[in-house]
This record gives sequence, C-alpha cells and structure tokens, in this order.
Amino acid sequence: MANTVEATIEIPFPSKEVATIAYNVLKVDEEPPRSQVTKKLSQEENILKVVFHAKLAKHVRVACTSFFDSLNLIIDTINFTGLPQHSGYSYP
Repeated sequence: MANTVEATIEIPFPSKEVATIAYNVLKVDEEPPRSQVTKKLSQEENILKVVFHAKLAKHVRVACTSFFDSLNLIIDTINFTGLPQHSGYSYP
C-alpha cells in the first residue's frame, strides 16, 4: 500500500494447537471501519502473524494495542482453563 505505515507482528506459540485457538478467536475481530486500519491475520504452524496498515502511525499503534489486549486475554484464558480435551472435535 502506497504512503502507509505498516506493522508486522509474529507471535510464536508453544504448539500449533494453541496458535490455532488464538487465530480462530482473533480472526472474527475485524477492525472497525472508522479506525482506518486494515489487518491481515494468518497462521503458519505455531506462528501467529498479523500485519496492520494505516495512513497514520497513531492508528497502527491503537490497533496494535487493541490486538495485544485481546491476545493477552486469550493467553490468560488458556492458562487458566488449560487446553481443550479432545472428544472427537478437530480444529479447522
């Protein structure tokens, strides 16, 4: 994207399963149109990757802060509850 600020963040997780849980929770959280930020979320094995684009650095900063708030909540929840016990359910 021309004349934009970009931030790329890669988060390693201890396993692909934990990365998949985080990815599935975060992928439904779209950036609001008024934020003027685009976000691309992807996962490769145990790495969660997010790329933010915006015209202003402050918009990228706010989006990154919000992303990390959500990520911290997901990690805290997994640490508190543990990983799901598989009973025939498989992650997409």
